[in-house]
Amino acid sequence: MTLKELSQLYYLNREIERDKERLKELRSSCTKITARYSDMPKGKSDTHDPMAQKVVDIVDLEKKLNRNIEKRYQEENKIMNFIDSIDDCFLRLIFKLRFIDGKPWNVVAWQVGGGNTSDTVRNGCYRYLTRLKKLSQMSQADGI
Repeated sequence: MTLKELSQLYYLNREIERDKERLKELRSSCTKITARYSDMPKGKSDTHDPMAQKVVDIVDLEKKLNRNIEKRYQEENKIMNFIDSIDDCFLRLIFKLRFIDGKPWNVVAWQVGGGNTSDTVRNGCYRYLTRLKKLSQMSQADGI
């Protein structure tokens, strides 16, 4: 698994949070629409129903949000399976805090304890991924 693959959960979580916020804004804007009463003739542009469009936008966004939540669940399971395959419990903890919980490196270092710094835990993570990549390349070369 690559660093890019591990980072997908973080970005998916951010996208979900952004969509939830947008959904909340759309729903609140629906309650703020007021009726217009006028004796004036309406032009062609007044045939568009803004409330109906907002309802369509809400339904579309809810569908997208549900797809992303399902995708997040699948991505988290994939990453957890990878992390559970790590033999070193210290590295497993680092990977879980960083890539499942989405903690910044300084918080990971603090929660791991033992006088570790953000550089220490980050370098340990990157070294492990580099080692995996090299092992993968060597096994591919042996298979050819």
